[in-house]
Amino acid sequence: MLRLKLAPLAIVHLFAVLLLVDAGIVRAQTHEHKTVVGVRTFENPPNYFNSTIGSGMTDLLTSALMKTGKYRILERAGIDELIDEIELGKSGYSDQRTAVPMGHFAGLEYLIMGKVTNFGEQQSGITLPIVGIFGYRKDEAYVRVDFRIVDAVTREIVYSGCGEGLDKTSGVAVALAPVGGVGGGVDVTSRSFLDTKVGRATVKAIDDLVNKIDTTALYRRTSGLKRLIDSEKEARNQSEREVAARPGKVLAAATDDSIVVSLGAAQGLKVGDHLEVLRLIEIRDSTGTVVFAEEKPVGILTVTQLQQDLSKTVRLSGDAVQEGFIVRKPR
Repeated sequence: MLRLKLAPLAIVHLFAVLLLVDAGIVRAQTHEHKTVVGVRTFENPPNYFNSTIGSGMTDLLTSALMKTGKYRILERAGIDELIDEIELGKSGYSDQRTAVPMGHFAGLEYLIMGKVTNFGEQQSGITLPIVGIFGYRKDEAYVRVDFRIVDAVTREIVYSGCGEGLDKTSGVAVALAPVGGVGGGVDVTSRSFLDTKVGRATVKAIDDLVNKIDTTALYRRTSGLKRLIDSEKEARNQSEREVAARPGKVLAAATDDSIVVSLGAAQGLKVGDHLEVLRLIEIRDSTGTVVFAEEKPVGILTVTQLQQDLSKTVRLSGDAVQEGFIVRKPR
């Protein structure tokens, strides 16, 4: 068997390399884009009027999404304001020509909305008396949240599904029947509740919901906001390319060290950039109409000082430069 022995110095070097690799991974993860989502407060289950079940399950989902490390979650108050903005836009009272696309100003990419459609325990089987007061009963708890995900910019429903949780394990039951039709006493985020059958079913439903968001609904999907931002960026880049491609002129040529041209920072120039100088040669007919034109290279300038639409340059090479000559960035 071949055994590899490392000198102490080599071990130190190897350890340093591993630290650098690990640091690079951390930096890459830190700069990874996190999808921005908002979770609208879930609607309560049927017959649980004015309860905190929908709100509590929204909190559980928000926490579960944050634990994945893949999402940035907007505050629920901000989501409510955004919903109002959306409804205002739909109503026609706002100017549709100048309205900001839904969610664009908030950085929101997706909106998650849902309703708790099943929430409780059910009994099945029969009660078998054993020595007086003892008996056997089979219980199970079932929780279901129907939800949909909307693209915040395109307003397209990108996914519609449900998160389900079923628990049949033995344990202490919890009284969940709505008292007086309100059911307001159930705190679904408390440890005492999460240890019950319905609590375990609730956690399973939330886990199922998060799994569907991760692996099906949003997996490798490009949001409307991301496409909009990329489109705006490309439009800006194209505009900058068009501006940069436009030729300028020599406005003044006092000396070889003081030549002012009509291109500057707005056209993408930087100190140290080179500019081509060209002389336009035109051939005219007997009526004075230009029938042929060509650009003849004169020399190269170097930018030394910048303003928005002006630059001061020096002649780097070539012949003497005159006012009116063409200048452009090298192609």
